Amino acid sequence: MKKFFEELLRVYKKIPLPAKASMWFVFCSVVQKGIAFITTPIFTRMMSTKEYGLVSVYSSWVSILTVVLTLQLATGVYNKAMIRYEEQRNEYTSSMTTLLISGGLGIFLLFPKQLSNALGMSTSLIIAMFVDLIFSQAMSFWTVRNRFEYEYKDIVGYTIASTFFSTFGSV
Repeated sequence: MKKFFEELLRVYKKIPLPAKASMWFVFCSVVQKGIAFITTPIFTRMMSTKEYGLVSVYSSWVSILTVVLTLQLATGVYNKAMIRYEEQRNEYTSSMTTLLISGGLGIFLLFPKQLSNALGMSTSLIIAMFVDLIFSQAMSFWTVRNRFEYEYKDIVGYTIASTFFSTFGSV
């Protein structure tokens, strides 16, 4: 058995960096989706119908507003910016994160009651959603940047830790 693991490690060390990074990204994705799949029935049994409905509404609006407010720039445009602004990556990332989400928050602060009614959530929950959007967008840019630079170890650690802590913390 020891010989098997030594051989496996020897083969792993020969894998090119982009292939290793891709392999670990797939692993993280499978872990995240697997945990979500396993915990959904647990959450539906722990929460009342009203509570689970509120969580579903919140998740739906986060998904919709992520697309609308961020224009999903982290999925394609950001890679091009990593090449174009190689010397200013931190500044570019910061401005992208701040400008996109703060614009949406500014609109909400102008019409809080109307938007609260339209979204079907309280004002405090919507403010929490914008905080969530800011941090999740920053993490998206960080993840894309690390993928671009083939820095997979930090992403793997963060993904595994955040998946387990958020899941078990929620339970």
